[in-house]
Amino acid sequence: MSEYNPPRGMRDITGRDAELYEYLFEEFKSTARRHGFEPIITPTLEYFSLFEAKSGEEIKKSMYVFEDKAGRLLALRPEVTASVVRAYLRHYRARPKPIRLYYVAQCFRYEEPQYARYREFWQGGLEVIGDPDVNADVAVAYTASSFLEDIGVKHYYEVGNVATYRAFMSKMGVSEEI
Repeated sequence: MSEYNPPRGMRDITGRDAELYEYLFEEFKSTARRHGFEPIITPTLEYFSLFEAKSGEEIKKSMYVFEDKAGRLLALRPEVTASVVRAYLRHYRARPKPIRLYYVAQCFRYEEPQYARYREFWQGGLEVIGDPDVNADVAVAYTASSFLEDIGVKHYYEVGNVATYRAFMSKMGVSEEI
């Protein structure tokens, strides 16, 4: 371990790579705003219980979890959606629905580093809260598609629905266990 190296699974992003990151973040943010999403910035550090409630105690093994000086159990966020929902409950509940939010944030997972996978990574996301219509999902997919087109990435979507498969299998007499 050298004092000039970042911790295992982390990295410095410099030069052209840093410029590429900045470009991608700005394009994503611009696209999201153009499609009616507003920014949200949540803390990098959250109470561990926020993620435990969603995924159970087992998630602790793949997270950076520690006690602060007051004995509270904290975690570096492994993803952003849980933080957005927490912030929604605190700040947005009284606002008219739907609420369309976007973010670009650093996340952390304590797992074995692999080629092109790091313990520290960036996540960009789009969240629509309070709109049960399938068009909310379509709006997210369309916005993501616009971003990919803007940066020159050819792509397509394959859409599936587990409920459809379950209903079909049930009609065929196949139990869910199988």
